[in-house]
Amino acid sequence: MSDPIDLAQEAEERYRAVALRRHQLRAVCKEPLTPGVCVACGDPIASGRLAAFPVARRCIECQQDLEREARRRGLDRKMEERGR
Repeated sequence: MSDPIDLAQEAEERYRAVALRRHQLRAVCKEPLTPGVCVACGDPIASGRLAAFPVARRCIECQQDLEREARRRGLDRKMEERGR
């Protein structure tokens, strides 16, 4: 069982990580989107992916990386709730 100081430090670290991610997302959201270009790597999104999912913002490789990282962090359920 952790003591209150450890728990407070963990909570602070999570808070800072979330705040940083929100800041990064705001910066990305201000950038104009180029249809058919991955927002993560800048490569073209495959035509097959766009045919299957026309509003795709990431190429399949970057989307898989994002989902893999989300699963690793236990966020896959939150992504599904938001509709990715």
